[in-house]
Amino acid sequence: MIPGTKTYTGNIAIVAASQIAPVSFADLSSMFTALSMPLMTKCRFLGLSKFYVWPTVEDAYHHQKSDLVGNISSPINLSVDGNFDSSGYSAELCAVAGIEEETHQVLDVAVVHKSEVGNISGNIEFAGVKKLLSSIESQVNIGGITIDKHPQIRKAK
Repeated sequence: MIPGTKTYTGNIAIVAASQIAPVSFADLSSMFTALSMPLMTKCRFLGLSKFYVWPTVEDAYHHQKSDLVGNISSPINLSVDGNFDSSGYSAELCAVAGIEEETHQVLDVAVVHKSEVGNISGNIEFAGVKKLLSSIESQVNIGGITIDKHPQIRKAK
């Protein structure tokens, strides 16, 4: 048990493993049922995820990110590209990644939903690039950027 709580460390380990894998609660529950083993409720599973697993993942992410940025010599050359959740003009989300060209490390990722840009899918990559560059420029000096031929980005020179 975790001191001062009624939470078993084994339960947190199960939740962490399934969240990182990722395995849904429904699949995990099916497996435990097939093995005739008891499992926590979905509400408890989600609570452990919210209050233990994801805060720990976020702390580790921010620690690694600050170490990475601290070990990079400025100015950097950055490669930037966006990936959509679906092709064509029906995309809801775009994730834009910035990769430092010398170390090949991902420095940051910006995610933009089309509701942030007037519900126009064609505008979400450009908004993501601007969001990403703003975040990276606040941490390190950018010497050069390699980017694809997105029409809005070419015009923004």
